Amino acid sequence: LKLQFLYFIVFICFHPTTMSDYSLALSQAAALLTLKMVVVHLLTIRTRLMISKYKTKEDTSMPSVLVGLFKLMLGAFGPTFENPDRLVGVVSNSVENEPFWFAVALMTSILGRGQELDITLIWVFVAARFLHALCYLFGLQPYRALSFTAGLTAMMLTAVRLLM
Repeated sequence: LKLQFLYFIVFICFHPTTMSDYSLALSQAAALLTLKMVVVHLLTIRTRLMISKYKTKEDTSMPSVLVGLFKLMLGAFGPTFENPDRLVGVVSNSVENEPFWFAVALMTSILGRGQELDITLIWVFVAARFLHALCYLFGLQPYRALSFTAGLTAMMLTAVRLLM
């Protein structure tokens, strides 16, 4: 039994696996969208520290040494957003849209149904979400609405193709 377990571990660790082009694109898209969220969260913290607008009461009692350390780590100097509300809005909008797209896109991968058009839809969605985040942050209309619509269309087409 121990030897079988060892073979299993070696197989998992060293066996070359192949991934479909669709699954690879989906994995890359998930990583990029996750990194976008991390950056927006860090920018939110940086902005709150710079303008001293904290979300909760206990944040105001954080020791000044710790605040200084966070400011240093986050590069909290120079220009910043006047208000973290736009950053929080990007997070909220992402949470309201990206998990639903990912669920449908992941099911497409699991079922092995990803084709070239589906890969294109992945990149349209990712590009649209990045553009939407930038347009949201800087209040750029009608580009915000157009990028949101492009992402929503890619999400809808991904879902419809899964149903076919």
